[in-house]
Amino acid sequence: MSQIKIYGEKQHLQPIKQSLSDIIHSCMVDALHLPSSKRFHRFFPMEKEDFYYADGRTEAYTIIEISMFEGRTMEAKKQLLRLLFKRIYEHLQIDPNDIEMTIFETPKHNWGIRGLPADELSLDYNVKCIKALEDQMKKIVEQYSQTISEISILKQMDEILLITSIKEGSWSIREIIAHLYGWDDYNLKHMIGSMAPGANLPAFPDHDAQNERAVESLKNKTVYEIIDLFTDRRKECVDAILKVEPKTRFTIGGGKRAFSAESFIKIFVKHDAHHLGQIDAFMKKTLT
Repeated sequence: MSQIKIYGEKQHLQPIKQSLSDIIHSCMVDALHLPSSKRFHRFFPMEKEDFYYADGRTEAYTIIEISMFEGRTMEAKKQLLRLLFKRIYEHLQIDPNDIEMTIFETPKHNWGIRGLPADELSLDYNVKCIKALEDQMKKIVEQYSQTISEISILKQMDEILLITSIKEGSWSIREIIAHLYGWDDYNLKHMIGSMAPGANLPAFPDHDAQNERAVESLKNKTVYEIIDLFTDRRKECVDAILKVEPKTRFTIGGGKRAFSAESFIKIFVKHDAHHLGQIDAFMKKTLT
């Protein structure tokens, strides 16, 4: 449930009311999974003499106040704000400097709806379930991000150690990190950006060929440069994956399994754990 108030100068706000309402509602649906039928918007077109604002704003200055049930994650609310700034500018050319927004959250028992306190109503959407999905996503992304520090700390190690094969016929730590970078680079360019409801992402490339390409592409880089490349690319992957809605489901390579961003990233969290285990075992054996 949400109630939204929009304030602006009458001359500017009146002609765009319907378009602005449509934009705001699309953002609420996409960012917070609000049912499309739940639109409650009130416009307050103000006379110029009744609407004061700071220097640096124009006649397009607009205030949006959003009251809603508590329970959404910080990232979901930030995503809502980002979408509003983006779409309002894209569709109405109102500069972000002319948009100010506030989110007010209150518990459901503070709302009275259809003759009852809202916490006694049966709703057709579940804020807690949405939050649970977001919390699960946040947890797995934190694990995915943790690899950054695990790899970054290796810059303290001697280069000879990092370019030595961890065992006969196996990669060195340098090659392992290049391999991790290669998959992050592939996912960022070909997979994460395509995650949308009902999308069919491309099939994963042949693993051996992908690994070979990754290591070969970095053959002229030092191990320390590769560590930096990996950390930068992993951060980009984290930022991109956090923009995917937790409820989004997609397939890969025409398969039947429905993936979420969380289940996709879990594959690579396990992949990270395997290689970090190899690195740890090598370090313990070598340094003791």
